[in-house]
Amino acid sequence: MNSTFKRYLFAVLFVLIPLIVMGTYKYPSILWDGLTTQILVGGGAGVDPAWTTATGTGAPVRATSPTLVTPLLGTPTSGTLTNCTGLPIATGVSGLGANVATALATPSSANLAAALTDETGTLLSVFSDSPDLTTAATITKTAIGTTQSDAYGLGLLNTTAAAAGAQQYSPPLVFRGSGWKTDATAASMKVEFMADVRPVQGAAAPTGYWGIYPSVNDTAYSATPALAVTSTGNVGIGTAAPSRRLTVGAGGAANEVINIYAGSGNSSGIYFSDALSGAGEYAGVVQYNHADNHMDFYTAAVEVMRITSTGNVGIGTTAPANPLAVNRQADDGVVVDIEQADTVEGTISVSGTTVSYNAFVGSHYTQLKAGQVEPPVGAVMVSTGEIIPCSVSRQKFTKVQPIEAVTVIPKEDAVEIKDIEVEDKDNILSEETTYVYDPETDTETPTTSYTYGTKIVQKKRLKDGLYFHKKTQKFYTINLGYIEKDDGFYKEETVIKHRPLKEYFVYVDTTSTAADKRAYGVWLGKMSDDAKGMSFGEDSKAVYLVAQVGLFKIRVTDLNGNIPNGAYLETSTRPMEAQRQTGGQRLNSTIAKALVDVDWATVTVDSVLGYKVKLIPCTF
Repeated sequence: MNSTFKRYLFAVLFVLIPLIVMGTYKYPSILWDGLTTQILVGGGAGVDPAWTTATGTGAPVRATSPTLVTPLLGTPTSGTLTNCTGLPIATGVSGLGANVATALATPSSANLAAALTDETGTLLSVFSDSPDLTTAATITKTAIGTTQSDAYGLGLLNTTAAAAGAQQYSPPLVFRGSGWKTDATAASMKVEFMADVRPVQGAAAPTGYWGIYPSVNDTAYSATPALAVTSTGNVGIGTAAPSRRLTVGAGGAANEVINIYAGSGNSSGIYFSDALSGAGEYAGVVQYNHADNHMDFYTAAVEVMRITSTGNVGIGTTAPANPLAVNRQADDGVVVDIEQADTVEGTISVSGTTVSYNAFVGSHYTQLKAGQVEPPVGAVMVSTGEIIPCSVSRQKFTKVQPIEAVTVIPKEDAVEIKDIEVEDKDNILSEETTYVYDPETDTETPTTSYTYGTKIVQKKRLKDGLYFHKKTQKFYTINLGYIEKDDGFYKEETVIKHRPLKEYFVYVDTTSTAADKRAYGVWLGKMSDDAKGMSFGEDSKAVYLVAQVGLFKIRVTDLNGNIPNGAYLETSTRPMEAQRQTGGQRLNSTIAKALVDVDWATVTVDSVLGYKVKLIPCTF
């Protein structure tokens, strides 16, 4: 470059540079030495620079806060990008904000899981569409199916409103395990329990219950819950409608048992409490002690009765030595009341070492001999000295041919026309409709019962005691001593087996001997209309009682004069009657002691017997 050119260039630059800086010069063209492409530089305000070698259109981008409009970045190997939206990430990105992803080198689920640094749990992410939770999860303050307040924890809720006859059950929650069966077809089977809430419509307000339903091996869940808790707080085992705090069983055909299990040296029982601690906690107790196998009964927190392992019952004592022991723990007085229809008829009392039977009668069993007539109440009886044989009767059946057991009867003698009273369905006297509620289906089933009038119709029928044999088409009667069973005819016999070890009661009779030392007691009467044998006598005969202890009635006569209160009584020469005993000492012939005065001058002669007799109270 020669000196002339240098001077020229310097003069040009001296003029142009201030103009360019002030923006008053536009579009000069400068070609630098060695360059083939010229750069146009703006010459002042409002003048756009021209880049002849640039790509794209629009305004130039400067360094401070640029805005890129639809740029194509190509495939850079590195770079920093901020404030950009709509940008696809194909090969990863770094430098994102806190709590987002610290490293997404490659967009994969593993990198995403590693990037979720502010969440809980490990392994796979869980989404809402049929997720499988493989390990325990903790869910707090969450309601599924509603915006219910989060104060109650996890909720499974049915938000559909109910309607008449259409109750909305809660979503069920199912617990499942697998069990092994050990028979010939050994296999694993599912064991499930489902729990849900089932509302029951009501008049003022609905009720409902939470129930648990079992299922084994994919069988249908039971219709009745194994356990139910109602909205009123009652608990049912085997029923969905417990009427008390705890109801066990549903009243079906099967027996219901509650098993309270305790170790061999411990006790099991039931407490009836009016307090949660102290004596009130065990105010009433029924308790079984497994150490020595006795049962206790408490009232007012005190044991009042015990049954020992041998069956002895103790009232007021914990060590009954006999089948029944009654211990009056206070002072002397009545120990036992003998009542009939809630009326005290007699007592047993104690005073010191003396036991008294007051207004009470103790008796022994007896039976009548063949042909013996039952005597009247109060008749004086003596022992005959004969032991009543003890026998047990049983029926024996021997199969026989029909010809032996039956008698064939002509049809005309076997059939009769009889007036029969039957229901008149056309004459309804009353009707009643009841409703049975089924909590499972939430429905009521009506049942109507009718009461009909009656009418008389004539019908043919077999005479009483006659039968018809379908196979032979014969009418017949069964002979005495035979019976018919499903498989044929049998001869019926009574077999008597004697039991000599139980023979200790005696027959009794009246006496005509005065002061008879065989005196036994007075006739009390039949024990009951259906009492037979009682395992001490003959099974086929009725049982009678002879009064011997306590207070009862006795027949007395006037053979030995008036009878003062407290006089001893003995047998007389008149059968069944007692008379005044001459001496004042109790003898072997003494029957009883009179409790009233008898003045024979005030007693009339019995018109049948021909002598004076009176029934008076006495003690034995």
